Amino acid sequence: MEQTLLCVLGLFSLNLLFYCGQAKDSPKLSVSSMWPNHGASVILHCAAEHLSADWRFYWYKLIPDIDKAHFYEYELLPGSTNGTTQDYYVVYNHTYTAGYACRAGRAGRAGRGNPVQYTSWSFRKFVWSREFQSQPSLRVSPDKVQHFRSDHVSLTCEGNSAQWTVVRFRQDGFNSERCSKFGELTGSTCITKLNHKDAVYWCESKSGQFSSAINISVSVKDILLESPPHPVAKGAAVTLRCKLKTGNFVADVFFYKNNKVVQNDTRWTLTIPAMSESHEGFYRCERKYFLWLLFFTQTSPQSWISVKSLSKPESSPGHLPLIVGLVCGVLVIIPLLLFFCYGTSKDPNGNSQTFATDQTVNQGENQQQVYSTLLHGDVCIYETVGGAGNTGTGRHHDGGEELDCNYVNLNLGAGTSIRNYRQISNEQILCSVK
Repeated sequence: MEQTLLCVLGLFSLNLLFYCGQAKDSPKLSVSSMWPNHGASVILHCAAEHLSADWRFYWYKLIPDIDKAHFYEYELLPGSTNGTTQDYYVVYNHTYTAGYACRAGRAGRAGRGNPVQYTSWSFRKFVWSREFQSQPSLRVSPDKVQHFRSDHVSLTCEGNSAQWTVVRFRQDGFNSERCSKFGELTGSTCITKLNHKDAVYWCESKSGQFSSAINISVSVKDILLESPPHPVAKGAAVTLRCKLKTGNFVADVFFYKNNKVVQNDTRWTLTIPAMSESHEGFYRCERKYFLWLLFFTQTSPQSWISVKSLSKPESSPGHLPLIVGLVCGVLVIIPLLLFFCYGTSKDPNGNSQTFATDQTVNQGENQQQVYSTLLHGDVCIYETVGGAGNTGTGRHHDGGEELDCNYVNLNLGAGTSIRNYRQISNEQILCSVK
């Protein structure tokens, strides 16, 4: 009996040490914004303690797998195949709801064939998009952000996938959970009773798609603010109402935006006739009344109201140098081709005659070439290297007609420009390199 007890205690101690070590070994993933603007960049930061300099960081995005119990597959983000030395990763042009994870790893000892040693996975982090997408999308009924506790809501996934599920991430939780854990799924619709705190809801498909997300607030008070759950189109009208748990709408209320009163009169609605960026903010309503000679105040939770983005997402800087380089390269090649075409002509018999373009000082001196280097950047920068200033003339006789060609080579300095004038008959060709 004592031996059995000692064995159980020993196994318990080993298990405790294992999980403690694993928790200590797990990096912590954080994101710069959980609700970024449409097309904005998001920075992922993976913090891990007690790691030496030979450890590298690996970054993953989550791929939904609704047929499996562990929910997600992990797919390496671009540029993360061999890990990164920096403990942060930038996701450009964030437009859709997505999940991320990270871990650290280092190669085994050389010559022993040991595989890469990894830490445990970080907790998953989600970055949500408010933008209402045509496909896929999540609709909530009743169509509002705030609901009373114990209310029933219907969440419906719409899209071109054959199978959908609704996913929830609670404000006080660490992991997401599917509709089967908190509601009843019928087809692509999840019906749930709101007994928990605020949560974010979105759809995931069997094909690995994410929908936009909806933040649903649960009011434990007797008053709430009715507001749209999705961003409002620019120029559209918005009406906010203050509602009691009894079902009545309240008149003589204060409407607040970012904790400042925006309306205080006998109206029971706040109407924004044409939504714009200046109307974005946190809204709430407040009711003040007397009862039995006592003064009472009821305040609703606040909800964020935003404008639907119509701007294009920012372009990744990773492609900008390539695009600028190609454009600048074309701008350099075209003048050179034109110069070559003008510098080459044919006689009536079809024999090609080429005017000399080499710049010479004397016949006994070697040719000195002029090099130009294109630097890739936001602007096209040219660096030129040349010899001493020289001039020369060349003459060519073609069918009795004398053609003069004058050459000018200026000594180059910082900020100077070269202008080569060639006079062929009465035609001047100007070549200018800045």
